[in-house]
Amino acid sequence: MNKSQSIKLLESEGWTKADAMRALEIIDFSTNPDEITIRRAVSAFAGSELIKRQRLQAAQKGLVTKKSKEIEKNNQEYAAKIEHWLSIEFKNLWVICQVCNQEKSEMHWYEYEHYIFVRYPDLYLSVKAARPSSLLQSLKD
Repeated sequence: MNKSQSIKLLESEGWTKADAMRALEIIDFSTNPDEITIRRAVSAFAGSELIKRQRLQAAQKGLVTKKSKEIEKNNQEYAAKIEHWLSIEFKNLWVICQVCNQEKSEMHWYEYEHYIFVRYPDLYLSVKAARPSSLLQSLKD
């Protein structure tokens, strides 16, 4: 028998090709071994040793599957978060500087505009331009 015939023989008995090739490494195929010689040589790899190896492979596949599902779940959660942030209506967004925000504190927007108009009349037009009109209108309704 040659090496490819030996591999096919072992595969027909439930061996994986990789396991068969590992078990057949110790055989010198230049001597054209018969089936009995091949079976004797691979017997050390058969039985409990082969079953143990196949169980380890199955466990590794299970871990890979679990990790793949975890990665997919994380990707879906991330995509949902991105989708949420991309769906925000920016017409309701208003931005003022940090100092202005601290000065505004808990004032209503119109109170803040009046405050700026009285204390900083030169800045009033800038604050008025930043007025979140859509947001204020939706709050009135």
